[in-house]
Amino acid sequence: MGYMIQEPNILARGNVECMRARIFYTDDGTAVDLAPPLPVGTQIIGMSVKVTELFDDTGTDLLEVGWAADPNALAKTADVDMTTTGTYSAFTGDNAAPFQIASARTIQALYNGSNSDATTGIADVTIWFAPMSV
Repeated sequence: MGYMIQEPNILARGNVECMRARIFYTDDGTAVDLAPPLPVGTQIIGMSVKVTELFDDTGTDLLEVGWAADPNALAKTADVDMTTTGTYSAFTGDNAAPFQIASARTIQALYNGSNSDATTGIADVTIWFAPMSV
């Protein structure tokens, strides 16, 4: 026997999946795709960034997560301290989770070292989502 818990922020029901990309300091200035495009109606549930090896650009080390038309849609540069190891899960992007995408999107992570001279740095970006029809 089961029961249903209603969640007011969830726009529809579906299987929860995740996609992950590993970002290296050598990706400086290059958008890294997390997965093939997510279809219209996909519910972005949450995300995390785990910095496993600090980034060491002599300037600032910045990470944005979003898509081509809005590179900081999910996470802005101030959301993650790339110079300290740890896991970050609170984000202030233009479309902070949970939300439903209105058109197909390829989620991308973009690392930028302001002087492009980093010699170390690894971070894992993970997005949780539920693909569903609208």
